[in-house]
Amino acid sequence: MLLWYDACKELWQEGIMKTPFFDGKLVHSRRVIYTPSPFARSNLIHLQEVGSLQARQPHTSTRKGLASYLFFWVESGSGVLEYEGARHELHAGDCVFLDCQRPYQHHTGDDLWHALAASC
Repeated sequence: MLLWYDACKELWQEGIMKTPFFDGKLVHSRRVIYTPSPFARSNLIHLQEVGSLQARQPHTSTRKGLASYLFFWVESGSGVLEYEGARHELHAGDCVFLDCQRPYQHHTGDDLWHALAASC
């Protein structure tokens, strides 16, 4: 996990992630989206995007049926993940790996979280 964090930090320092991908009322995010080759898409687990998200207001995000896996690490703040019928409280330092084909929902805590994420 530390190598992944260092890679994100390096992208930030090089200016690749300095321009916001999305800057809204609920969240502010910076992401690098990767387009793999046709061979990688059909034969390999491949990186789709990597980035960071800072919640600006408490909110809920619901997803299902996405052809990807999501890894995210809560850098600061807290929130709740609901996945496969279980509720998980997440705090700074916690990390999660999800199969995004399955329904999931996450909610920010009152101490709005900042998370680093990668999808593949």
